[in-house]
Amino acid sequence: MYHLLWMPKYRKRLLDGKIAERLKELLHECSDMHRWKIEELNIHKDHVRIVVHMKPDVSVSKMVQLFKDSSSKVIREEFQELRFLWGQKLLGRWVFCRNFWPG
Repeated sequence: MYHLLWMPKYRKRLLDGKIAERLKELLHECSDMHRWKIEELNIHKDHVRIVVHMKPDVSVSKMVQLFKDSSSKVIREEFQELRFLWGQKLLGRWVFCRNFWPG
């Protein structure tokens, strides 16, 4: 299991309302497609926190890339007000990741 945390570029407080709901859907779709299990998902205005269980068939960096790139692209396409903000990237480059053992 991995605990991940990432933020929008410049830690802008824009992940709320319909944007947050759509982001949640996209993250669940991605995890279902790759047969990962989201144990916990919290979307705050300025960051995303997720605990995900995955098999070691893909690297953690690839998992993060799949989560971030696919969701960012769809969000920017569906919410036109975000397209002009930072060009091709909605989410920042920095990601916090650690192994997570419950209990």
